[in-house]
Amino acid sequence: MYIKFTILFLLLSSLLFGQTKSINPNVMPYISKADSLNSIKSLTNDIKSVLSRDHIVQSNYGVCIYSLDRKEYVVNINEDKALTPASITKLFTTFNALYNIGGKSTINTEIWYEDNDIADKVINQNLYIVGNGDCLFSQKDIDTLFSVMYNAGIKEISGDILIDLSHFDDETSRFEYSGDDDVVANVGKICPFSISRKTGVQAEKLILNSISKNNIVFTGEFGECERPNYSSAKTLSVLTRFERPLIDIVNLTNKNSDNYLAEHLFKISAAVNKQYDRDYDKSRDLMFSTLDKLNIDCKNCDINDGSGLSRRNRLTTKGIVGLLAAADELDFGKDFYNSLSIAGKDGTLRRRMQSTSAENYVHAKTGTLRNASGLAGYVTSIDGERFAFAFVFNGYNVSNYKRTEDELAELIAGFFYYNTIN
Repeated sequence: MYIKFTILFLLLSSLLFGQTKSINPNVMPYISKADSLNSIKSLTNDIKSVLSRDHIVQSNYGVCIYSLDRKEYVVNINEDKALTPASITKLFTTFNALYNIGGKSTINTEIWYEDNDIADKVINQNLYIVGNGDCLFSQKDIDTLFSVMYNAGIKEISGDILIDLSHFDDETSRFEYSGDDDVVANVGKICPFSISRKTGVQAEKLILNSISKNNIVFTGEFGECERPNYSSAKTLSVLTRFERPLIDIVNLTNKNSDNYLAEHLFKISAAVNKQYDRDYDKSRDLMFSTLDKLNIDCKNCDINDGSGLSRRNRLTTKGIVGLLAAADELDFGKDFYNSLSIAGKDGTLRRRMQSTSAENYVHAKTGTLRNASGLAGYVTSIDGERFAFAFVFNGYNVSNYKRTEDELAELIAGFFYYNTIN
């Protein structure tokens, strides 16, 4: 009777007071090891009950739940089974970028000029626009760069404008470098320089528009170039640069599950690795060497793109949780956590788990393909314990998988340790 009353009281408290989930340990009775084991056993049984339904039993799935505070696994079911993760892949893409490029780093778009004397306010030789993968770069941003040029006294460009695209290799199609048999979804051209997701002639038109708006005369032509050694070339100088915080791209990639941004991060990370010619090989090698370095168990994993559109991607729920646990210990852990969708509030989870114990307390990445669904991230339980979790389902019952994921997340959010003291 005491246990039932305690559970009812805690659940009513969470519903009545909403944000007040933490329980003061000073007023709670002592929780013995046996009580803890009984609570976890109860949670495990509840989860197994949910997973015993027909549409789940007939599917391939994995479930892994880990206590970040107690540093131990709570529930492991098929945790080593390699499954198609869909957009949960983006957790690995964004983690790879944050770890290897740096959580506080920026992705810069620069303008260099080739002219030893601009006292006449004219750039008589070439102007270089150097792209490094800023996939959020917009018309407003290019306007800012040419405004800085105008304010620096530049009134005319008589040389050519050369766009440097050499930061990425020549494979600009996700479908091309992933090796997939089907396109799945159109992502767009993956290019180190774009304006509002436009490249080539369309981007050139936006540049001309910006030059005109800033009252700069341009009499040259557009072209592309191989990257010269800007830092050592005596005739080249940087005129201005636009700096994009890497975390801005990570945030939109994870919250909105943006495939275009994810594929750019996949290629941006590749630049750190000098061992291969193809960005695909560079990024994959860097990712798996990072997982090995951090002792993240992902021996059955395979990643072929940054977005998770590849049906050939394979991750285990244990590997996913291992990455989440590792991120929690690193200096970018808080930013990584904040990049995830919040249940019932924003991103791809804004309409899920509303008015439940999980609302506000689940921060996670979703994943969806026609044959796969998943949810992975962090949840804070009713008594304040932090968990990392991953649920991945493969089969053709995606809508039911989504409801199951929500139900499992709500069970963790509503979990607490009870005791049997009279």
